[in-house]
Amino acid sequence: MARPLLALLTFCILCGSAGAAPSAWARHVTNPWFPLKPGTTFVYTGEKDGQSGRDVVAVTQRTRVIQGARCTAVSDRLFVHGRLAERTTDWYSQDKQGNVWYFGEVTAELDRQGRVTWSFGAASGPDSLDKPSLAVRWPNGMIVAQ
Repeated sequence: MARPLLALLTFCILCGSAGAAPSAWARHVTNPWFPLKPGTTFVYTGEKDGQSGRDVVAVTQRTRVIQGARCTAVSDRLFVHGRLAERTTDWYSQDKQGNVWYFGEVTAELDRQGRVTWSFGAASGPDSLDKPSLAVRWPNGMIVAQ
């Protein structure tokens, strides 16, 4: 099962670098294509490697300043057969023009006993990103690969 947040935004998540980040950032992510209102939760069900799974994606109230931008934390928890298999925190911010930027993630995969078997970003954290990636462009919704 692809991570639901990414699956939901397959049409608008970009892999490329954004180049120079905007200098002015909004306090909240309000882009209508990808609003991140704290307390909002999405639950997705599906399969990963032939196993049934449930992904719970929740917009938290936590924020963190990364490269000068106040970023909103989005919690992503993947459960396979009722057990937590992956936990991720993604970081997003919005510039004053309404574009949403992806600032990175801290993620860990867990075994059946709940022990971390693989992690990314935990040691260096999202502050280690060279440049954020453009996730959603506003106002016309047009996505431009950077």
